[in-house]
Amino acid sequence: MFQGVITANDDEHRRRRRLLMPVAQRAALDYYRQVFAETYGESRFADTANGTPFDVVAELLAISKRNMLRGMLGVTDNEANRRLASDILELSAGVTNPGVILVQINKPWTPYGKWVGKVSSAYARLAALIEERRLSPGRPGCAVHRLQHHR
Repeated sequence: MFQGVITANDDEHRRRRRLLMPVAQRAALDYYRQVFAETYGESRFADTANGTPFDVVAELLAISKRNMLRGMLGVTDNEANRRLASDILELSAGVTNPGVILVQINKPWTPYGKWVGKVSSAYARLAALIEERRLSPGRPGCAVHRLQHHR
């Protein structure tokens, strides 16, 4: 969580940047646009006939989670995957917690230790999803899918 593209230098920075390049290619961006449009269309924002008030922040978070699941991970929007998306968003907020940033003592009772445990759990679930995706056919927008359909 503390090692990103922006925190690396020289060869390591270039290596991390290359890993992110496929997600910014034209075909991937076209796929994201399609996912975002569908997600918006399924949201309360698109339901103009329903005049009842709703929690805008909660709806935006739900849209973000669905976009992350479908667009970034290429997985279905189900309860287990929504829980993972919620956990990842919650963990990313943890990097602003002074107890996590300043006192990095990895004991289960410290804020950092609790955070590391949650990161470990989310990482294991995310790694399992990634492995599952690697074994399945490519999703639209990814290089594997384009190669399979343009032979």
